[in-house]
Order: sequence, then C-alpha cells, then structure tokens
Amino acid sequence: MKDGRPWIAIGAAGGHTIPRTVPLAIARMIDHGEDIAQALASPRIAFVAESNTLSAERRLSEPIRAGLASRGHNVKVTDIGRLHGLTVEWGPDGKPRRFTGAPDPRGSGLAKGPR
Repeated sequence: MKDGRPWIAIGAAGGHTIPRTVPLAIARMIDHGEDIAQALASPRIAFVAESNTLSAERRLSEPIRAGLASRGHNVKVTDIGRLHGLTVEWGPDGKPRRFTGAPDPRGSGLAKGPR
C-alpha cells in the first residue's frame, strides 16, 4: 500500500524461499528506488535451514559470495524462487492510471495488458 491505495502486488513460487524473496523485492523498490522489473531481476540470497546452507545466486558477485564463505557460511550457488509482479499508478481523479507488470527473468512469464 502507498498513500492508502494498492501499489505493489507480487506473486511467488519457490516454497520456503517465498518469505525471503517477496520482502526483498519490495525493499528494493522502497529502499533503493528500483522499478518492478529491476526488483524482480535483482540477485537473491536465502538461508535454507534444512541443509544449513546459504543459497546465493550467481548474479550475486563472487567477492560477496566469497566473503560470506570466509565468514563460515556454507554457500550454494543456485537460482532462488520466481516472482511476478505489478505496480499501480493512480491518477489525480483517484482512478488507476497505469499498471506496470514484470515477469521474473529466472523463469518463463509475460507481463501483458491492453494497449
């Protein structure tokens, strides 16, 4: 929600990584000013309790992954989850003006709407 109206809607697949990937994408939009496509494409990291590993995507730079490993983390390189999302822009009349959607580049998907 933003200014009392829906702003971001994100759907996720990924099982135990959903509680990590959705807030991460939202934080990238709020804290870093990324648009929905950038936020969904950004590198991810997630702790996997069952195997006591830290899953890190290849897009997360090697120096960061090496730094985590040097601190004792068992780092496994893998893709993490899939998200699809949209944002809503509101017009001055209080009606939705534009929807902007984006698929996650880690899988197949399409953001499509009327032209």
